[in-house]
Order: sequence, then C-alpha cells, then structure tokens
Amino acid sequence: MRRTMAAEALLAATAAGALYARTLAPGVGAGDSGELLLAADSLGVPHPPGYPLWTLLARAAAAIPAGTLALRVNALSALLAAVAVGLLYLVARRFGAGRLGAASASALFAVSIPLWRVAVEAEVYGLAAIAFLVLLLAARNARAAGTRGARADALFGLAAGFAFLAHQTLAAPALVLAAWVLRRGFAWRRVARGAAWTAVGLSPALIVPWRVAEGAALLWKDRSPLQALADVFTRQAYGALAQNPWRLDLVVGDLAGMAGLVATGVGRYDVCDRSGFDLPERYGRDLLAALPRGATLVVDG
Repeated sequence: MRRTMAAEALLAATAAGALYARTLAPGVGAGDSGELLLAADSLGVPHPPGYPLWTLLARAAAAIPAGTLALRVNALSALLAAVAVGLLYLVARRFGAGRLGAASASALFAVSIPLWRVAVEAEVYGLAAIAFLVLLLAARNARAAGTRGARADALFGLAAGFAFLAHQTLAAPALVLAAWVLRRGFAWRRVARGAAWTAVGLSPALIVPWRVAEGAALLWKDRSPLQALADVFTRQAYGALAQNPWRLDLVVGDLAGMAGLVATGVGRYDVCDRSGFDLPERYGRDLLAALPRGATLVVDG
C-alpha cells in the first residue's frame, strides 16, 4: 500500500516537474530572484532571514557545469516545487483522502498561481512548501507512535528545525503541530528530545555568521556575524516593520498582502481589489519622508 502511494506521488511530482520545466524562466526572474542568484553563486547571505538551507541547496545547483547560473538555480526551484506537489499527494493519502481527491488537490496545487510562479524562477517557497508537508507527515507519525516513538519524535524535531530555516512563517504551524503531537502521550522527555533535535535542524543557520565573517560577495547590509545570525531568527533589518516604527496599519498591510496571495491562488481576484485603499500611498509617503530635500529617487520597474 505504501509503495503504491509513493509511486503515485512520484507520478504527480513528475507531471508537475514536466510542466515547470516547459515553462522555466531561462534567465533572471522578478522580485528577489536576482539577489538569490547572487547568494547561490557566492554562498552569500540574502535579506533576512538569510535562508541558509535554501542557499546551501542553491549553491550545490549552481556548481553543476551545465547551462547558465540562472537556468541551474531556476531548475532547482522547479524540482523543489515538483517534489512539493508529490508530497501533497502523499500527505492527502496518508490523512485519509482517496486517489481522486488527492490527485485533484495535487493538480490544483501544481497549477496554482503562487506555486507555479515560484517554480520557474529562483525563489525559496518551493523548499518552504516541502518543509511544511514533511512537517505534517512527521507530526502524524510522532503522534501515532506516542511515548514509544523516540525515533518519530526526533524526526519531527528535526523537521521543525529545517522548516523554520526554510521560512520563518512555518514556526507557527510547527508549534501547533507539536502541541497536537504531545496531546497523545505528553512527557517532558519527549519535549526535551524534540527540542534537542530541533536545535540540530537549526544548525545550518551557522553558515550565516561564517559567511559574514569570511566577507562573502553578497551580504545583506553591514551586519556583524552575531547580528546576521540574530536576523535568521528575528528577521531584523528587513521589511516594512524594520524600516518604520511599529504601527498597526503596517501590520495590517503585510497581513492583507499575504491574504491576497492566497486569494489569487484560488482564483479570487476580486478579494484583491484595493481601489480606494490608501495604505500603499501612505506607506510610500513614510518611506519618502526620510529622504533629504532635493534627493533623487530612482525607481526600478
């Protein structure tokens, strides 16, 4: 049964991979793509949280002697996104969905705008999707094993550490899943074991202060090694909340942007109609207010 599920998941991943390969960007993509390509080429430190796990994988892809740097790292994104599609099929089946339901969910996930967009250019979200799905599988196994599952607890803790490094937003589901796991067989030794393995999963973050100390070609701002390491966990020195004093409207704006991405992914473009919403204009005024009089602003894009 498990072999059959694995074979079906592999088929889903292969189909998604073929789609992404057919539509793969040949060069530098939009958004953070250029910065991430430089990080891959130099084993550098991109914007906080630094994405050390992704950077290690991208550096390995960049070392493959075929095609351009951009094409190699873009292909890594396609591979990661395809693996995520296969894992979603496996997760759905393990949690009780039938073949048709799991296949439908995987297909919709594969062609959703948020995933397809980041599957064809240098981006970190394919790895984040994998980390979340692996976390779900590890939580299910650890909960099923209960107090007798030392190995399952260790794998869940390791997955939680890797998930945080893949993307900081996965800290929230990791904590919720940890509570769900511990509801069946709470014991302090399980908590300690999971915490220890989570620390192991977080250990790739140590490449960030190392590369800062080495003076890598790409470094985000002028940060000391310890400050750069702190950025991995706190995301300091980046984003609207780092550039401005804390304000509720900035928090709401960030959350609305995230919700908009989810809404467009399921086809609800009407939810993202922000006509008459003046938050972007106010945010722009806040950024411009710090510029000295007579300064020249160069806008790219």
